[in-house]
Amino acid sequence: MRSETVRLSDVGAQDAQAWRGLSSDAVEPNPYFDVDFLRTTHRRLRPDVDPWVVLVRDDDGLCGVLPYVQRRSRTGVVVRSTGPPLGSTVVDLQTPLLRRGRHLEASREILAEVGRGVHGAPVVVIVEQQRLDGPAWDGLVAAVGGSNVLVRHRGERGAVLPAHGSADSGPVDRPASGPPVAIDATMLGHLSGSRRKSLNRSLSGLARDVGRVTWSDRSDDPQAIVDFIALEQRGWKGDVARGGEGVATRPDGARWLAEVTDGLRDAGELFVGELRAGDVTVFSTIDLRAGDRWFGMRDAYDERFSRFGVGNLGRLSEIRHMEQSGLQFDSSANPQTYPQASALYPGRLPVGKIVYGANAAGRAALRIARTLERARAAVRR
Repeated sequence: MRSETVRLSDVGAQDAQAWRGLSSDAVEPNPYFDVDFLRTTHRRLRPDVDPWVVLVRDDDGLCGVLPYVQRRSRTGVVVRSTGPPLGSTVVDLQTPLLRRGRHLEASREILAEVGRGVHGAPVVVIVEQQRLDGPAWDGLVAAVGGSNVLVRHRGERGAVLPAHGSADSGPVDRPASGPPVAIDATMLGHLSGSRRKSLNRSLSGLARDVGRVTWSDRSDDPQAIVDFIALEQRGWKGDVARGGEGVATRPDGARWLAEVTDGLRDAGELFVGELRAGDVTVFSTIDLRAGDRWFGMRDAYDERFSRFGVGNLGRLSEIRHMEQSGLQFDSSANPQTYPQASALYPGRLPVGKIVYGANAAGRAALRIARTLERARAAVRR
């Protein structure tokens, strides 16, 4: 294997095409590290940042990709991070792209490459959000050594993890649309009885006061993205003073979302679902696909109907259709930020912030940091 580190802006057409293939065929697909997603994101949201990208190849082509940004700490440690400003604030998963069957070797080569070029300075890698199970995690632990990996902010993201079925069987594999929404025990068995009753009361109240509740697929309609932005902007996500980070609150944010979803739509990797009560859209979600999995990208609800819990009803409708279609779905919701929303999902994906040393000096720096943390914790006790 061989590796190199280049700027995102310097990735050529041939490597970009190979990167697209790897995004779909990775041992753990990650749509947020797709080359077109990152290029559009940095062109529209963070044009001031040109990330570094580790590219790993073997004789059969590209087998590993890890983008990162770099800074140097006050203590001289080189920090290479997959967090902001990489991907602005819209990258919800930072698992590296690793080819099936070569993920262990590619992980080792990424580790070696990311630790180079610092003239002996300690190098520490921070992965803001990665799954803590599966082949990509196994590759990292095998490359670094389990004792050299620090995991912080552990949590569980909500997910749909079907016992059988795959999303990799053709264009029909996206949630269906049209039927009235019905919440039954088969889709809520993981919730308490009181929570099920509360959700059913909300659904009944919404249908009674507003209109028949249905779930619709607008994936093929570009106007759905315009409508989504308007819905998001009317709520708290559109109000910066309330902590909102809706796309329209950012310069060029609306153009970013339109361009990203146009590309996904053309590739058959976009789902836009709407929960409607009568003629009113009360919830909308945008999901994107990579390989055999779907990922929640953004959602919004109409705050005029918040008394009915339309955000939860919309997510449950999405869950039902993912389950009925046998699709695997990662909600992408940060469990620390959205604990109640994460609890709605029947499956769980362990995630966390990962810190590891990419060279011997970096691993030594982490051991010192861990010792200091333990000492401070002992003092506080």
